[in-house]
Amino acid sequence: MARTQTLFEEPIVGIVGGLHYENADAQAVEPEIQRLRAVQPQLIALSPHDSEAGARQAFRDAFPDIYQDVLVGEPIQFSATLADNAPVK
Repeated sequence: MARTQTLFEEPIVGIVGGLHYENADAQAVEPEIQRLRAVQPQLIALSPHDSEAGARQAFRDAFPDIYQDVLVGEPIQFSATLADNAPVK
């Protein structure tokens, strides 16, 4: 996120996959959850491919209205207001 924020002026609107919380539980991901709260994303989606169930549940609990699991063959849904509020790049 820090690198993205230095490269682009647009706000971060979503974090999807690739977070790699293997061997991580709710306590281990709490600092990341706090960092994400500060960014106020409109979408957070983690994959069971690279993130443990406890980590995914912690994100699900922290962001119940915007969290999605990344699952093969399932679409990732963005809010209709996303396009109105910020450009996606």
